[in-house]
Amino acid sequence: MGERTVSSHGYKPSGKDGDFVLLDYDYIRQCISKQQIIELTFTDNAILKQQAENNVSFIDKLLDTTDFDSDDEDEQQQQQQQDEQLTPNNTNTPPSPPTLSPTSSTLQLLPSVSTLGIQHQLASAMGGRRLPITKVNRLFRVKVVGIRNINIQRNEDAKAKFVDRQPHGFIMVELYHGGQLISNPVFTPNVPLTNFDTFNFPDWERDVWIPFNISIRSLPRATRACFTFYVSTEGVPDISDGSKSIPLGWANCQLIDHKGCLRTGPVAFRLWDDGRANPIGTCIDNLSAKTPTVLLVEFETFVKPVIFVPHYTDGQPSINSPSRKMDVADARKLNSLMQSDPLVTLTPEDKKLIYQSRHIYTSVPKSLSKFLMSVNWVEVDQTLEAYRLLNEWASLKPVQALELLDAKFSDSNVRSYAIRALNKFTDAEFSDYLLQLVQVLKYEPYHRSDLTGILLQRALSNRSRIGHPFFWFLKAELDTPEIEERYGLLLEGYLRSCGSYRQELTKQDSVINQLLIVANSVKAAHSSADKKKALTDGLSKLKLPDRFQLPLDPRWEAKGLIVEKCRYMDSKKLPLWLVFENAEPYAKPLTVIFKVGDDLRQDILTLQVIRIMDKIWKSAGLDLRLQPYKCVATGDGVGMLEVVLNANTIANINKDAGGTGAILEEKTLVNWLRECNPTEAEYNKAVETFILSCAGYVVATYVLGIGDRHADNIMMTRAGHLFHIDFGHFLGNYKKKYGFKRERAPFIFTPQYMAIVGGKDSDNFNFFVQTCCLAYNTLRKHTDLFINLFQLMLSTGIPELQHEDDIDYLRNALAPDSSDTVAAKEFTNNIHVALNTKTVLLNDIFHNWAH
Repeated sequence: MGERTVSSHGYKPSGKDGDFVLLDYDYIRQCISKQQIIELTFTDNAILKQQAENNVSFIDKLLDTTDFDSDDEDEQQQQQQQDEQLTPNNTNTPPSPPTLSPTSSTLQLLPSVSTLGIQHQLASAMGGRRLPITKVNRLFRVKVVGIRNINIQRNEDAKAKFVDRQPHGFIMVELYHGGQLISNPVFTPNVPLTNFDTFNFPDWERDVWIPFNISIRSLPRATRACFTFYVSTEGVPDISDGSKSIPLGWANCQLIDHKGCLRTGPVAFRLWDDGRANPIGTCIDNLSAKTPTVLLVEFETFVKPVIFVPHYTDGQPSINSPSRKMDVADARKLNSLMQSDPLVTLTPEDKKLIYQSRHIYTSVPKSLSKFLMSVNWVEVDQTLEAYRLLNEWASLKPVQALELLDAKFSDSNVRSYAIRALNKFTDAEFSDYLLQLVQVLKYEPYHRSDLTGILLQRALSNRSRIGHPFFWFLKAELDTPEIEERYGLLLEGYLRSCGSYRQELTKQDSVINQLLIVANSVKAAHSSADKKKALTDGLSKLKLPDRFQLPLDPRWEAKGLIVEKCRYMDSKKLPLWLVFENAEPYAKPLTVIFKVGDDLRQDILTLQVIRIMDKIWKSAGLDLRLQPYKCVATGDGVGMLEVVLNANTIANINKDAGGTGAILEEKTLVNWLRECNPTEAEYNKAVETFILSCAGYVVATYVLGIGDRHADNIMMTRAGHLFHIDFGHFLGNYKKKYGFKRERAPFIFTPQYMAIVGGKDSDNFNFFVQTCCLAYNTLRKHTDLFINLFQLMLSTGIPELQHEDDIDYLRNALAPDSSDTVAAKEFTNNIHVALNTKTVLLNDIFHNWAH
């Protein structure tokens, strides 16, 4: 082979494409780990090479066109003319924005909201056309005008309560910053609702404004007003008694828009139904309802537009607080607070202690978040001090910076600081946490932010590793009214910039839409024969592209379906078992499960966390041979899962061996594994694989509190890999029957598993226990990371992950305050408890009878 030919060719895994480094392929890593043959294809480099098209110049314009665009063209033109008259030597020229933290990344972030247009804003204010917010010292106030389209029938509680009595109503208005109340809430009078179509509050007719106990000049940039409409019995407004006052609708709004202008004048809010206003919820109007309740509000108007003037440090280092002698109790309390996990709630006294002692812990990166939580962002001096200390604090690791993207950290400079740290992630690491990064877009006050910039740029720079999942994460939530506008804009931005890869995504979307039609036709059929016919006919008529990637993985490329191998499954939602013909010659077919009607978000999160656990273990030298399968949501209740071949459920293994009798027989799984591995060497290797993978899933399911662990949700491969599927319940939400807790074992480790391990007195069992304890203690060192991963997902709407309290199970399971010795002893005890819990056996027997 000539030199030119050799240099123009290379290797890639058979049947897998994409712009990945060879060692980044999971396939390669798995083969090395399992000592399996690596199948590679020798191919032309021109086929592998994909050009990263980084034409993102239009994004500035695209993301800068929404969110309260109140200036008309004439005003903008006049302002531009005035700005051009300002000379560089003008004494009113504003100082340069502060430098928060350098980044080693070569990617340049888009300008952030905190710095975008600062020169324009300050020049405008200094030129006299606009009024700096720092000059407005009066109290912030609002006027509630009235309500339109009141419909009590939409709320069952209100409907039942006011069936034969006169309802009253009032509005509660709150001011929040980062989920923290920054002023006392205010209320309108509680008045009879005499007209449901058009109702005006008496105070509006008397031109009465409702003041807050905070001045306009003290409002932080990210302040939002939260309005809640209550129907109530007569009397003074009272939200403490849920039986007296029922929230009927709510709306949020940013008080300062994306251009830095204070909101003024009359506004009509289309309310979201039910519940009190969520201070970290959407600021978008309810455009999905045909006849929503409308709240009419008026904000105070000034002779000039009021603009927010960003706070700048003076370039001087942070000023130490007056030294004071700290007693032993305070020192211990301070140390405990600064080392506490992200779920800790700081009292006002805690915040005062941390702020006064802030310089003590500047060398401890983890403590930065606690300091920022102790800052009173209403106070300008404290805000400036926070900006100074961002420069002086020990640098955060990228995984630590994830916490600063939580809703409680709403200051734009803090979030920009976090993004700079996150940009140090490699592409592989960035993709590991992409799920959370897409979700916390919901916490950004405006469509344009440093987070949107880094997501677009990283997605465009690596379309396979980041861009592909980025597309599907966005598209899967376009049916969510609260976020569809923002995600739609980002999706448009990505598609308009990704060049030829847009065609690949279009083909994938077309395939999914066609499969959705087939799946729904199978669901609509009545008999088994009709369902089978609907499936066969539907799949045969599909007009699939010649070659197309699967949403599960851009490296999976197909060229059609093998219809005779496809079938529908008998479970409740009738998912489709689909076998695609691999586009790579001689490569194995691609087998997936296509689901319609199942919410896969919880599965996606669980599998992501298990993959991260696996990487943590491997980085600590502990390879537990896990096989977390791939899972992707492609729409509302629609998605695709990878099928792990050469595997069977524990339930089916027992059923094939005799049903109930086989469940009671401890050697059933041993016999099956011996049949699959006839030689002694093969069997011993399978046992080793079982012990390691079982230890991994024992620890993972315990830490995550995975519920509904019957034998149909646990599988084993012929090579001995044990793994769990179907994560419909987690964080300790175990199934109950007639009020009784059905799942009482801390995790699943049955006598059948013990039989494979070799018994309580075997060396294998001692190795299993030691492996479990080592794996558990390894995860405990990363408690903050796991808590942050779940905290950043609170905005998803996952039923079992709604509040921070839901994450308490995770914190308790990881026992961060225990020593390794105590934790290992407790986990060893849990292994024996699981082994002796008889309800696991009973659940499997009952489940076998039911299915």
